[in-house]
Amino acid sequence: MYVDGSCGSALKLIDFGLSNKFKRGEKMEEVCGTLYTLAPEMLSTEGYTEQADLWSVGCLAFILQSNQYPFLQEAHELEDKKKRAALENAQYEFGLGWRQKNISEMGKNFVRNCLKKDPNERCTAVKALEYVQREWLPYLDQMEEQLESIASNGNNGRNKELRTQVSARSKQRMESKMLEGMHKYAVSGEFKKRVLVTMAYTMDKTSVRELREIFLSLDTNNSGTITLGELKEALTQMNSDKHMDDATVRYCTA
Repeated sequence: MYVDGSCGSALKLIDFGLSNKFKRGEKMEEVCGTLYTLAPEMLSTEGYTEQADLWSVGCLAFILQSNQYPFLQEAHELEDKKKRAALENAQYEFGLGWRQKNISEMGKNFVRNCLKKDPNERCTAVKALEYVQREWLPYLDQMEEQLESIASNGNNGRNKELRTQVSARSKQRMESKMLEGMHKYAVSGEFKKRVLVTMAYTMDKTSVRELREIFLSLDTNNSGTITLGELKEALTQMNSDKHMDDATVRYCTA
């Protein structure tokens, strides 16, 4: 989902009521999720792994690009033997919607890499992200630049705006007041910590935009978490004479 209606709005994941922790190599059995992103192995009794999510990503990429559904759309279609067989055997086609929109091979290849019948043959989440970052987005940037050159209308486009935001983010630095806030949180009692966490979850998202930008600038490997090493690196780059040893850094983030 988009955080807000602005042109450069960030994206966020929602609906964690259907999420589940897993251990790599172990299969899950409970069938849940949205029908039109249902992976074929979830129809069997053999269980499924995190690779079912990559199938779902492929379905979403298919829908977003073509405005069509690759397999099922409504619950009653599960009773349709032909459609169910197509899902179970990963049989789909890039039909009229794809041709009308002139969707690139880059977009089709992403879908192909996700919508494979054998979960072990699908791309992993890491490989999917690498494909998007190293191949698909650069291709889209190149196509945008070509269109801009033809149009010559001075419109920089959304991708350049996003690149500007990323560039600005990479220059973001922790201010001393942020470090002081972390320290105060660490020494707070358990009750106060719970209250602060609750407040953070209920705050308007515009109020924590600066915190989000700082978090993203610290998370240098895009893991979604900040390691002790990343935090220490940020502290050494601060324009401050407050240098902390490892024990103090651990204490502030406890």
